[in-house]
Amino acid sequence: MIMSKIYRILVGVLFFLGVTQYGFGTELKMGGLIFADYEYVTSKFLANGTQANNFNAFDVGRIYLNGSAKFDERFDSFLQLEMNILSRDNTANQAYLKQAWVRWNEIYSGASLRFGLVPTLWRGYEEGIWKHRFVAKILEDEEGLLNASDRGVLLSGRIPHVDYEAEVSNGEGTGGRTTAGNEVNKFKDYALRLAVSPFKEGALNGFKANTLIHKGFKVGSWPRDRNIYGLSYESKGFNLWGAYYRSRDGFSLSTGTGTVSSEGFSFFGVLNCPHYPAWIFARWDLFNPRLDIVGDAHQRFIYGIGYQLAEGIRISVDHQLLKQETEIATRKNQSIVFTHLEVKF
Repeated sequence: MIMSKIYRILVGVLFFLGVTQYGFGTELKMGGLIFADYEYVTSKFLANGTQANNFNAFDVGRIYLNGSAKFDERFDSFLQLEMNILSRDNTANQAYLKQAWVRWNEIYSGASLRFGLVPTLWRGYEEGIWKHRFVAKILEDEEGLLNASDRGVLLSGRIPHVDYEAEVSNGEGTGGRTTAGNEVNKFKDYALRLAVSPFKEGALNGFKANTLIHKGFKVGSWPRDRNIYGLSYESKGFNLWGAYYRSRDGFSLSTGTGTVSSEGFSFFGVLNCPHYPAWIFARWDLFNPRLDIVGDAHQRFIYGIGYQLAEGIRISVDHQLLKQETEIATRKNQSIVFTHLEVKF
């Protein structure tokens, strides 16, 4: 049933793209991405407190199917489907629409405007520096601070020394595999991302100061606010990242409404081997989901080595450790050894 649905979606997309290409002369491209892995749990428990019992599994962590169309120098569009099959998370093999937008390029000098199901401002940006999404999600994604995409309008642009993006969206995200993601009230989310590059020449030209300001409301008086501040450096030899994450979320109390504040830090580095398609990487996250509760924080340690097998194919061997500030029955330390594979086509 599920695979039949996926097949029908793919046939429909391919038919639409074919008609567009041969009927209107549009420049089309198809592509995709596959994440696959083997994992072996070396800890006694999983993070949720379940007995691990030497759990190990082969999985397909993510599949993207992409289609893009370039109509002329001013307008292009993009469509993306996603599927996930994860044994440990009990994720079903179900496809959903992740992105679908049209873009007006050079709406003014150095700027473009996207409308539809557009990417949110932060995730793709940090992942572009981390470069290891096939190994692990970034902290913002792991902790569920922001959506990957949402229905709205996205403005992207560049002025001397500054890349900027601004977005207005529903705030409910795509919904993905579990919920509809439809708008539920009149409120919208507003976000601004800035990347300042003060040095355009010399050894520091890869240095950036990064920030995200995200404001929204779940309902009338329940905030959905996120602030991220950090520094990054990119070069052919290595990438470095450090950032601070802060969020405020409204929730319901028997006596009215309240807010929950959380905060975290993430630092990572990627060091490339000279004259050889291999590298090492390491990351440390610290996140406290409830600043009002003692002992609720956790740390995430990720380290490993990577190798490019061929153009578009990468592999890594890595260890990922989740360490709780305080262990309880439903919150345990977790240790997993992975082999990850990424295939781009």
